[in-house]
Amino acid sequence: MRLSELAAARDWLGVLAHEREALALAQEIREMHPDRAGSMYGWLGTGFLSTGDYGRARELYEQQRAICEALGDRVGVARACCNLGNCYFSTGDYGRARELHEQHRAM
Repeated sequence: MRLSELAAARDWLGVLAHEREALALAQEIREMHPDRAGSMYGWLGTGFLSTGDYGRARELYEQQRAICEALGDRVGVARACCNLGNCYFSTGDYGRARELHEQHRAM
């Protein structure tokens, strides 16, 4: 099953099982299809968020945001801010979560 299919099915453990492969692919396609690379980081982040590994999720969402910012992809940046906000909310950092959700809403 492809990574995108696993993400669409919300099979986050399946997504995480392919983490190494997905990160290698994200690095490989970053030059040709940077938007897809950003999506892969987002999918992996959501996988880690769903399993409670908030630190790893935050790292991946930050990479997603950096890629989208470099592309000038405001929708992608907004999505990454929302993901980061959810991550901070899950760890009880409500102030930071609110800031990120406000950034998401503003975009």
